[in-house]
Amino acid sequence: MKKIQFYQLLVICLVVLNITTIAFFWMKKPGHPGKPDPREIVELLDLKGEKAKEILALQEKHFVKKGALVKARMDLHVKLFDSFNDPNSKQSTSDSLIDKIVENERVIETMTYAYFKKINALCDVTQRKELSKLIRKVLTHPQPPPPRKK
Repeated sequence: MKKIQFYQLLVICLVVLNITTIAFFWMKKPGHPGKPDPREIVELLDLKGEKAKEILALQEKHFVKKGALVKARMDLHVKLFDSFNDPNSKQSTSDSLIDKIVENERVIETMTYAYFKKINALCDVTQRKELSKLIRKVLTHPQPPPPRKK
């Protein structure tokens, strides 16, 4: 009799544990990576002193500019796709918005290239190899979708 009660209690505990585990994974939303840790690149390249300070300043400046451009890109996309619902919308308006989106992307890419080129100039040969690995990792890592507005 005691064995039966023990096994019943064990089964109930395991069912509760399974339900809890499934609920945890089901309810957990994936986090948005957001802005990388500013010290990550400095630590990866093993930079010290003035070079580290210079790279941190470059990084802060880069992310401020890029953040503004990414927000502008999202706003342009919203305007473009909102034009579907506007019966008075002209093709020239949507073409103009698409041109602005493309120009925005060009500015982001050019700015990011210049940012990494400045960092590369501050590195020695081994640090440049590590920087190249980091850039390849970032380029081949798929970017998550932007966070949805609530």
